[in-house]
Amino acid sequence: MSSTRRRSFRGTGRCRRTRDVVSYPKKAFIGLLLLIGWLMTLASYGSSDPAPTSRTADLILKNGTVFTMDANRSQVTAVAVKDGKIVFVGSDAGAEPLRGSSTRVVDLQGQMVLPGLHDSHVHLTEGGLATLQCSLTGLTTVPQVLDKVASYAAEHPELTWIVGGGWEATLFPPVGPTHQLLDAVVPDRPVLLYGGDGHSAWLNAEALHLSGITKDTPDPPNGRIERDAAGEPTGTLRESAVDLGEAAAPRISRQPYADGLRAGLRLAAEQGITSIFEANATPGVLQSYQDLDASSELTLRVVAALATKPLEGPRAGRRDDPGARAR
Repeated sequence: MSSTRRRSFRGTGRCRRTRDVVSYPKKAFIGLLLLIGWLMTLASYGSSDPAPTSRTADLILKNGTVFTMDANRSQVTAVAVKDGKIVFVGSDAGAEPLRGSSTRVVDLQGQMVLPGLHDSHVHLTEGGLATLQCSLTGLTTVPQVLDKVASYAAEHPELTWIVGGGWEATLFPPVGPTHQLLDAVVPDRPVLLYGGDGHSAWLNAEALHLSGITKDTPDPPNGRIERDAAGEPTGTLRESAVDLGEAAAPRISRQPYADGLRAGLRLAAEQGITSIFEANATPGVLQSYQDLDASSELTLRVVAALATKPLEGPRAGRRDDPGARAR
């Protein structure tokens, strides 16, 4: 059994528009969710205008369909923001006294505004890092997967290991993909690809060799090495056996973790996510949140669960920094 401890971070209140990792029609207003999302106190506002503050707003959103999410499901048309905080929710006319010469006014033309969303289970740093590696997410056929691995390897001759992930288990038999598939496209370098389920890894023969995984390697506790009829490792590892496949992989330094979190933050912003529960804050992951918080780049609120083993104390575990491996 494992237990968790929680650690909280608060974002800086800064808002940034993000690039086109995800493109939907909502993009015209999705950036606005960042501005709305920090304060879930919208529920305290009714449909009638509160007394406006005397401060000049930095931003006024008007002519919109603003869902306040209060008990009455009230809708208003305007929101005013000052110093990253909502200072007014009500009618367009009610927001006018907050307009100044430096106020940015956005006509939403009826578009929707919602409070920011909360993701209750996410691995934002590792997920973001995966997008910077050999990402197989969204590929729907085995040839597509192999073509992507081959092209990524060709584009990165400097890499000693080809690392990535996101392959879908449903593309392969129940025992998982085989190393022979990867050997055919990358025969000269080790390949380590994590499954989209987060509980599997796929290795080529070179990675199996460097990791010391052979027919005689026993399954670790709580893990399984998939094998063929002769007992030879097929190339797929499950659960704690993934640790074996990472044994020889290069360690992750502090900077890639930070870059991964930056990528994760962009994805979160484009989906209107403004607070998260980081479900597995290993030391390297935790450091990434601390680093971006210190540099005023953390644009959402974070509650982090520190994975622990009760008999061993806080888990330094796989992929952590120092000692972090490929992912």
